[in-house]
Amino acid sequence: MSKQIAITLIEQGNSEAPNIGTITGTTENELVHKAIDAIERHFDADVMSLKVQDNLNLSDVVNSAPLDVYVTIQGEAAGRQEYMVEAQQTWVY
Repeated sequence: MSKQIAITLIEQGNSEAPNIGTITGTTENELVHKAIDAIERHFDADVMSLKVQDNLNLSDVVNSAPLDVYVTIQGEAAGRQEYMVEAQQTWVY
């Protein structure tokens, strides 16, 4: 992957404020680090694990259906919790 792509992250099951944010990057490593940062800010907790469905890469969302991302977080107030985040390709103009 050498072309910059944009991915929007949405918290599943949250009807009040589901938008985690939109990340951009040109490498898988960059996308994963940005996704972790966005998720940690959204939940105000540390990401303990992040796994994309079917062991795919986050960048595999390009030209495909949205992907499920399974996230385990650890926070002071809420303890350890698991969430599902949807990753979908988006376009920035």
